[in-house]
Amino acid sequence: MIWFVNSFKLLASVILLLVLVSDSLAASYAPNIVECPNGFKVRFAGNILASLQTLGPEEKKYIASRREKLLPKAFQSYLNNVNSYSRTLSSSGIAIPSYLNDVLSSKNEEYLPRVSLAVAGGAYRGAIFGASIMNLLDGRNTSSVESGTGGLLQTFDYITGLSGSSWLLSSWLASELLPLYVLILGKPKSDKNKPAGYLGWFPEYGLLNVLHLTKYWGRIIQQVYKKRAAGYSTSVVDSWGRILSHHFLAMLGNPSDDFFNQDFSQGLNQTFSDFVNLPSFKNYSQPFPILTTLAMSKKLPGYFPAPINSTQYEFSPYEFGSYDTMLSSFIPTRFLGTNMDAGQPANPRLCVTGFDNAGFMMGASSNLFPAYKQLLKFYYNVTLPYQHYISKSATAIVPNPFKGLGSSQYLERKDSQLELVDGGFGDEVTPYAPLLVKARKVETIIAVDGTGDYENYANGSSLIATAQRVAAYSSSYKFPKVPLQTSTYATQGLTHRPTFFGCDEPEDVALVVWIANSSPIDGSIGVTNTSTLQTTYDRQKVQEMLDASIKIGLRGFPAPEMVARKRFKDDLWPICLACAVTDKSRNRRKIERAGVCKACFQRYCWKP
Repeated sequence: MIWFVNSFKLLASVILLLVLVSDSLAASYAPNIVECPNGFKVRFAGNILASLQTLGPEEKKYIASRREKLLPKAFQSYLNNVNSYSRTLSSSGIAIPSYLNDVLSSKNEEYLPRVSLAVAGGAYRGAIFGASIMNLLDGRNTSSVESGTGGLLQTFDYITGLSGSSWLLSSWLASELLPLYVLILGKPKSDKNKPAGYLGWFPEYGLLNVLHLTKYWGRIIQQVYKKRAAGYSTSVVDSWGRILSHHFLAMLGNPSDDFFNQDFSQGLNQTFSDFVNLPSFKNYSQPFPILTTLAMSKKLPGYFPAPINSTQYEFSPYEFGSYDTMLSSFIPTRFLGTNMDAGQPANPRLCVTGFDNAGFMMGASSNLFPAYKQLLKFYYNVTLPYQHYISKSATAIVPNPFKGLGSSQYLERKDSQLELVDGGFGDEVTPYAPLLVKARKVETIIAVDGTGDYENYANGSSLIATAQRVAAYSSSYKFPKVPLQTSTYATQGLTHRPTFFGCDEPEDVALVVWIANSSPIDGSIGVTNTSTLQTTYDRQKVQEMLDASIKIGLRGFPAPEMVARKRFKDDLWPICLACAVTDKSRNRRKIERAGVCKACFQRYCWKP
């Protein structure tokens, strides 16, 4: 066995050396040095008062333009689908209140709902469940339109993700908003004489695949090594990001039917900030994307869940930073990696670009390695032949742009580097935090919870963790009252139906529509509760999970007598969802709930 390992190491080293001297890859993973723009500095985002807290100018313009140019038509289309669906119901006396039609058909963006989507992490499970629910809400999908849910996806102001859902959202955005099933499973070529088609995420090849080591791993390590050779700190997360790019940014390279015979260019030069140059971003078709990550606790390294006072970092194509009151500062994502001190570049002639590689940013948001030692050990074993070329660090290493800034409560104030980990390591595995920022004015949050806290199904833990952190920073954020014991979610059946939280709370508290990954209610065996650590899926399994998740999203809250008659779907659920979407706008107009919406809220609201 020893001779085999030594021979393998020698072979791997030879191949890596050949790759390093090869000119076949013109592109490079290494960042670039440019002169800083005039006046470049960290942006202070103001204090917690809504009137003084500020959005970045680019984000503010994007949201205003999207709401003005696209959302009136998007909400009208969604309304048409809801009304068409309501006419198919056999139930008599469904009284859709006039205010629902008035709100969704308004030509004034100020009167339109302010609704956004938060998609939970959970590795492949979370990504697949999230994609399925997004597909259910997609107005381009005929079956979703017929179900009365299609079109809502096109109305969101923001869309947030972390960990596994960062893969989903980055992939979807980079693909120019491909239909979700096509995004995951691909659209193969129809003619053998045509170029290869886009084959999706290649889920059948594991994220830490041990096959074809010499070519696959050699190329990945070579790409990361160029960043290291350029003088930047690297870690496991750099390799992880290149692996993720090979799967989730496959549309950015030259497609091939053979996963291991591609040119390894997938996402190599794609930065997260470059998403602003995509046509679908330029014309405001994309909900504004925000991903999250946490800093590793220096006082309690390796302790999870992360302490409640860990800085909640977020990044969009425009900015990286945090709205937490102890920092409330941002740097342009494009210049992430630049050495900064007290908000100014250490050298105005040395700004960094290209550090925000999209794969690396996905890797930071989904960096499970510090908490899952067996995953880290597996990675080290797989890459053993290349041990001289890789770093042993398990965190995403980023030069700290906020060194010397923030209050004394800002834990990374004196650190030269940020060490970033999975955005869900504080148990807030659904990324509500960016949507609770007062300046964003989000009124309704559709929360897609594909976490796996109990038997690999959601159990409310993410809601609880968010509520607890908001309570600790009550002057900064507001969140509706939720049950604070996971047992309540089980005993009250909340996990097995969509639940509205915050139905009668003040106007400045968002209404949360919680859709949880849960077991079937018809007695069948569930297929959506796979392990977070499962990194390989055959395509049939993915298809089964997507289809089963659609059923969960359409289930609603069927009455016990319906379940007794083996009817496992509430036909009114799509209309109740529309009632939730319009409720804050209704409240702003000082109109009482009425008709079917009043009944929906009585049925779907959780009452403290």
